[in-house]
Amino acid sequence: MNSYRTITLRACMLGLAGLALAACTTTRPIPVEPSKPMVRALESEREQTETEVDASAVGRPTVVAVCYNSAVNTNAEIIAEALLSCPAGRLTLREDDQFWTRCPLLQPQRANFVCVPEERPALSTPTQ
Repeated sequence: MNSYRTITLRACMLGLAGLALAACTTTRPIPVEPSKPMVRALESEREQTETEVDASAVGRPTVVAVCYNSAVNTNAEIIAEALLSCPAGRLTLREDDQFWTRCPLLQPQRANFVCVPEERPALSTPTQ
């Protein structure tokens, strides 16, 4: 009888561990913190080329990063996830890395994009 309880307890613990692992993993791309060298490079570029007029007319470019697994995710899925962090801008892939990415084990690759906000046309009011 004691052996039956031990087996049942082990089976329950194994099942809970499996559920916990399943809850912590996903197959879709996920947003993460971008590469620090990439952010520093963008800030350096911005300081060299930005003028007061440019900064007020168009928002500042930012770095958007997405973790993915190239065996599971398509380019369209990766770009769609990155666009969620850059809804009103243009994305440009700058870097793809696999080391020290802070990505989950099942999604070891990180794509770093530059999001450049696009200038929106001014709203015109109807004249009467």
